Amino acid sequence: MFSHGHENFVFADSHGNSAEEMAFDNKQGFTVKRYSGIKFLRRRKKAHDINLFIKNNEPLGIICDSWKSLEQLRTEGVPAVLCLAHGTELPVQCSPAKTKRIQRSLAKATAVIANSNYTADRTKPFLASLAHLHVINPGIHKPAVADKNTIDRIEARLSQHSPVLISVARLQKRKGHNQIIQLLPKLLPKYPELLYVIIGKGSEQISLQKLVQTLKLENNVLFAGTTSDAELSAYLDHSHLFLMPGNTDGNDVEGFGIAYIEAAYHGVPAVAGRSGGATEAVIDEQTGLLCTAGDDTAFFAAVSRLLGDEILLERMGKHAQQRAQNLLWTKVICDYEKLLGL
Repeated sequence: MFSHGHENFVFADSHGNSAEEMAFDNKQGFTVKRYSGIKFLRRRKKAHDINLFIKNNEPLGIICDSWKSLEQLRTEGVPAVLCLAHGTELPVQCSPAKTKRIQRSLAKATAVIANSNYTADRTKPFLASLAHLHVINPGIHKPAVADKNTIDRIEARLSQHSPVLISVARLQKRKGHNQIIQLLPKLLPKYPELLYVIIGKGSEQISLQKLVQTLKLENNVLFAGTTSDAELSAYLDHSHLFLMPGNTDGNDVEGFGIAYIEAAYHGVPAVAGRSGGATEAVIDEQTGLLCTAGDDTAFFAAVSRLLGDEILLERMGKHAQQRAQNLLWTKVICDYEKLLGL
């Protein structure tokens, strides 16, 4: 993961698919130890093992994925302690007791890394000093290259359709899939062969499928479910526009929106809602268009504008791709190395 010849160890949660996780972990160039079970006990066990590791190995630095992971760690003597901030774990309205917990946890960090300026603003109330607050946009890996069989299969699914719109996200209310589906009847008179590809699963899937049936859009919406990395690459390579209008649902908000960048790497511009850090993932009028989150009229206007102007669509796609290439982890990791003193 990092250069300079240092050894890396990762302590991570298990998500139930032990065979898949083991296969993934075995491909890495570092040791991964995973924890499963009840969250409370899992977190305590993981913290115990990390504290023991710190005591016995005197690491040069540690990186925690959130303040919750850092909270129970004993970091005295560790030269560099980095803590990531994503957004959703930092409530806008927070009880005094929880505020103190977050403040005490983040006080252990030599650097708090927010994934966007929006997240940084949400982090500031929990910091005694802003000197250790940094903004580093998340990186992406180079996408998997689809083999010929995968490409042929995806092409067969999409060949009769144009334009192809796509979303890649958990199926939850704030992502805005329902807003996109409700938009389609307005687009179909001009684009009768349009297809909207939905990649991902989640709690809203049944209600979204019912909405598609109600609007009689079965021929224009494809629920692709969870895909392999190669399949995702093939879908994005054959898509014209990435859509995720998004919105804020309480404390649940898009801290940045890495899916926009992953689509951008394939030259696919995006339409996003002005909500959370999405306004930094999509640069308005350069890598896509921003519209007021939840505003159906503004969303329709943005999508129509891009689909109706092939030159603009292509130009924004190229700009999006150029930006995504600058957010590859091979480049972004250098910012982490500096904070680790490597």
